[in-house]
Amino acid sequence: MSSIDLTEACLHIPIRPSHFKFLRFSYNGSHYEYVAMPFGLSSAPRTFTKILAALVGHIRGNPIRIHCYLDDILIMSSTPRQAEVNTRLTAQALTDHGFSINHDK
Repeated sequence: MSSIDLTEACLHIPIRPSHFKFLRFSYNGSHYEYVAMPFGLSSAPRTFTKILAALVGHIRGNPIRIHCYLDDILIMSSTPRQAEVNTRLTAQALTDHGFSINHDK
């Protein structure tokens, strides 16, 4: 068994430009707006889960046994060698689709 943790997962999901105006804020006299989905947005977990589910469906086609909870991904394998291969394939698919992996965890 192995796991992958995504770095700042929600920030990999772009916001439609016409919706930037709904995600504006001011701090110390400067104005900012999100161009990617902020983590604290109430719909962020559901949106991120739906997007990741589509990618995981593709990964499972290899076949790789994989389970996700938000930005944590668990990969199950029958042997250590298979775990290494499955983890590498999963990590490659994630990075190919623009996600960053937190190697410190």
